[in-house]
Amino acid sequence: MQNYKKTALQNHKNELKNLTDTTWSIIQAKYEQSKSQNIGSILKVRGDEFKSNLMSFYNKNKDKMDEKDLKNAIKNYISIHRYNNNTGYFFINKETTTVLHPIKPSLNGRDLKDLKDKDGVYFIQEFVNICNKKNAGIVKYKWENPKTKHIEDKITYVFKFEPYGWIIGTGEYYSVLKKRLQKEVIELVNKLRYADNNYFFISDYHSVLISHPYLQGKDFSNVIDKKGNLIVPPMVKIAREKGEGFTSYWWKKNKKDNKIFEKLSFSKDFPDWKMVIGTGVYIDDINKEVAKRKKELMQQLRQIVKTTKIGKTGYLYIFNGDAKMLIHPNSNVDGKNFSKLKNPTKGTYIFDDLLEASKTTKELIYKWDKPTDKGNYIYDKVSWMEYIPELDWYVVSSAYLDEFKESSNEVVNFITILALFIFVVSVIYSFMFFRNLLIPILNISQLALKVTGGNYDVRCTLDRDDEMGILSKEFNKMVEKIRDNIENLDIKVKEKTKELSKSNKNIKDSIEYASIIQQAILPSIDILDNYTKDNFVIWQPRDIVGGDIYFIVELKSKNEILIMVIDGAGHGVPGAFVTMLVKAIETQIVSRIKDGLLKPSPAKILEYFNKSIKTMLKQKKGSKSNAGFDGGILYYNKTTKECKYAGAKTDLYIIDDDKLNIINGDKKNVGFVRTKIDQKYTEHTVDIKEDTRLYITTDGIFDQEGENKARYGIDRFESKIVEVSEEPFDIQKNLMLDSFNEFKQNIRQTDDVTIVGLKF
Repeated sequence: MQNYKKTALQNHKNELKNLTDTTWSIIQAKYEQSKSQNIGSILKVRGDEFKSNLMSFYNKNKDKMDEKDLKNAIKNYISIHRYNNNTGYFFINKETTTVLHPIKPSLNGRDLKDLKDKDGVYFIQEFVNICNKKNAGIVKYKWENPKTKHIEDKITYVFKFEPYGWIIGTGEYYSVLKKRLQKEVIELVNKLRYADNNYFFISDYHSVLISHPYLQGKDFSNVIDKKGNLIVPPMVKIAREKGEGFTSYWWKKNKKDNKIFEKLSFSKDFPDWKMVIGTGVYIDDINKEVAKRKKELMQQLRQIVKTTKIGKTGYLYIFNGDAKMLIHPNSNVDGKNFSKLKNPTKGTYIFDDLLEASKTTKELIYKWDKPTDKGNYIYDKVSWMEYIPELDWYVVSSAYLDEFKESSNEVVNFITILALFIFVVSVIYSFMFFRNLLIPILNISQLALKVTGGNYDVRCTLDRDDEMGILSKEFNKMVEKIRDNIENLDIKVKEKTKELSKSNKNIKDSIEYASIIQQAILPSIDILDNYTKDNFVIWQPRDIVGGDIYFIVELKSKNEILIMVIDGAGHGVPGAFVTMLVKAIETQIVSRIKDGLLKPSPAKILEYFNKSIKTMLKQKKGSKSNAGFDGGILYYNKTTKECKYAGAKTDLYIIDDDKLNIINGDKKNVGFVRTKIDQKYTEHTVDIKEDTRLYITTDGIFDQEGENKARYGIDRFESKIVEVSEEPFDIQKNLMLDSFNEFKQNIRQTDDVTIVGLKF
């Protein structure tokens, strides 16, 4: 039981660490968004969505409204549109001339081509250049923040609105976005709950709680527990010194109860924002688990011992290494110490004899008396024992040898007589049984046919005291119940519909909130611009949330990048949980690479993923936690042009000189019960030439069903990427999506779809 307690404590520690790692990953994702190179992706998503709304409005009304009225309606809409608590807005330029500026109307109609920032960037001209070249893009420059009155870094996303040749854009100051993202993190962590309403907290480096469901804003730098120990400072200290760690303190569970309990906490450092995140669990919850487990085990064992007979008078009993009889069917022995109970024929102690036998043959034969012949130790008795070292228990089954032989003869004779008797009786009984059974059953069957035809007034009049009488009464009850159910069905359906509608809304709200979290951990694809000539990413979950995810990780040298495309087990909510687990492990991997503890090797990274998933989910033969993923990992060094790839049931598609080559991934998953914990993956070297194009995809597009249940398939995908490979990658992305949507028509998307395309 002590081992069980240790295991339970370790399980709780692992749970605290895994939960904190997952929440820490969300904060990491928000921090990544706040980086200057990633802000553009946030603005791009917002800008593309805004453009989509404008185009939808334009297309619906271009044949209904006068062009001038339509143009003014769109301008009015842009003029009043705000986001981020009315601080964000969109503007319109025509080339370098301002058409509409909602905040500074004085700029309307002015040509700003000569406007530049303090570094000499003509950013208005850059808006024009990037829209002429790519139809949309990011421009970075420095400008005065009207709130702080200081010159700050600013980024603007612009796109071309083709119907009127407008350039529409929106911008953000880095400092403003950073504060907003930090606020979002604090609000998110405040809402997160798990298990028995347990929560997370965030402390700054001065032990001030900046996120806590009850104590937000409180300074805990000098607050001590009920035993005089500081509470938060040790958490901050161990997290800052070791990156993460466990501490404990003593506190009340609620205000009304003065009793204090030890609480185990896990805290983890987030140095980029100078904060520590953590969570905790009360130790007595673990002790309760152990006590409950021990009590249940003893009750189960007592019942087993009480009801188990070996031979005629044999039985089971359990004792421990201290010679205490833990469970015995004889109340005179149960609970007593029998270390001095002698073996009457040998003069030794029976306890010592049992211990010695347990170390060798696990069988002890000795002379003993019988309940019917007390004190006469002449009967051969055998005891078989099994030692359980984790509990220091000896489980013993004991019986008289002569009872086995006697029981065997009795069983043979009994079976012979019984077989003959059953044969004779069954012949006689079968005739009588079927005669009395079939006629009433036929009558009830005819009545049942009338009920199925809608006649609920029929009743069975059979009045007997046997099984048929019971069946008759139950038939009448059933008909009465059917009548009642039909009469009340409409009311019940309306009530249930209302309940289901409310439940469905709650579930949908929860899933949509999970979608916000999942999208928050997706990286910015703008990082790829520093390593490739062109690129695209398609990420299209089947449901609101999905099991596909991708990571783009720039390593410390700024010359190396890792691209991971992951297809987690399942889709929807189960798949999303797998992606959160994978994100937590990915964060550990990146940290270990940056600390020099793990090489940026795609194969080694897959192996780390595999071992971590199997360890965290305790995946062994027969385990129910059968989760994992397929995926591919690409490493690229833009200085040396070194490129490596490893895949788990995921291939790498390479196009050079209009020829398609394929590097096949290994035929093994990552995680899952059937995968070995020490599974090795193959690492391939990729030859990067001028204009080499690489594609990594999950199998979602392959498995998509179209008409007649045909699948999109691998061959169609390979042909399509060869066909579009010469196009710019933003056009490639649209052509791939068009091909996918045209194939599936109105059929529901089968699986999550993720495709990454790169041109070097």
